[in-house]
Amino acid sequence: IKHTYASHLLHCCITLTCITLTCITLTCITVTCITLTCITVTCITVTCITLTCVTLTCVTLTCITLTCITLTCITLTCVTLTCVTLTCITLTCITLTCVTLTCITLTCITLTCITLTCITLTCITVTCITVTCITLTCITLTCITLTCVTLTCVTLTCITLTCITLTCVTLTCITLTCITLTCITLTCITLTCITLTCITLTCITLTCITLTCVTVTCITLTCITLTCITLTCITLTCITLTCITLTCITLTCITLTCITLTCITLTCVTVTCITVTCITLTCITLTCITLTCVTVTCIALTCITLTFRQKGAHLFLLNTEFNVPLVRVLLGRHLSFSFVLSSIADARCRYS
Repeated sequence: IKHTYASHLLHCCITLTCITLTCITLTCITVTCITLTCITVTCITVTCITLTCVTLTCVTLTCITLTCITLTCITLTCVTLTCVTLTCITLTCITLTCVTLTCITLTCITLTCITLTCITLTCITVTCITVTCITLTCITLTCITLTCVTLTCVTLTCITLTCITLTCVTLTCITLTCITLTCITLTCITLTCITLTCITLTCITLTCITLTCVTVTCITLTCITLTCITLTCITLTCITLTCITLTCITLTCITLTCITLTCITLTCVTVTCITVTCITLTCITLTCITLTCVTVTCIALTCITLTFRQKGAHLFLLNTEFNVPLVRVLLGRHLSFSFVLSSIADARCRYS
């Protein structure tokens, strides 16, 4: 341990039991004004962890419980934490293996009443992530598995997460590259039994997105590729997603601007082998959309541009299969059009 400085370090009611530390290297770590209260650590195994030039400033930890955590071959380089507050966090049976974190900056993060249970992280690489002013409140994570996830140059700014519940989520072989998230607000979101497999996200920009009271249940995503997608000023309110299955979807160069979705309900939707290329959506407003038992199979959309804004729009697709010849979309009194699918790879738009 070299050049370690601690100032005003307070500790109270800390219990450490059966901890094994092997081959840990700490270099140039600065700790300032940290408060630790009533922390319990049980049966933690740490092997070959390297920490380099980590700075912690004014961090407060209160009533944290760690149980049966295993850390193996984790490398942290140039991580900066500033004004982080952790309150009443419980971690149980978490396993971290071969995780690499490089040049991460966290500023003014607040975590309150978070519970993590039986989470497994394997071979995750995080590079040059910047997180600023994020607030997490009352988040519950249960039985989440992350395998071979790569995050590169992700920027998170002013994100607020409130009362989010994640249960039995599985993430496998996900790659995220150059994603920017700005001023996103998530409120009262519930995610249950979600499976994500082999998803690739590249150069995605999200700006000023608001999600409120979204419920997601039993969604399966497999082999989805998203490339160069831009989302700007999207508002989602009271959306319910139930038992949706998405398989082999490819989205390329999609731009969404000023889209508002209100009170959307999706139930038992199955989407298979859809390819979307160069679609531009501008200032679209959708209100009270209900999708029930919709099946979408092997549809290819290429270079479609939709530009309209209709207040009070309604879309009702009940027990409709998208692979039938005609799909009619109703958007209010003044605008309606039909999609005529003459073949799998052709989508023409007829206005009326």
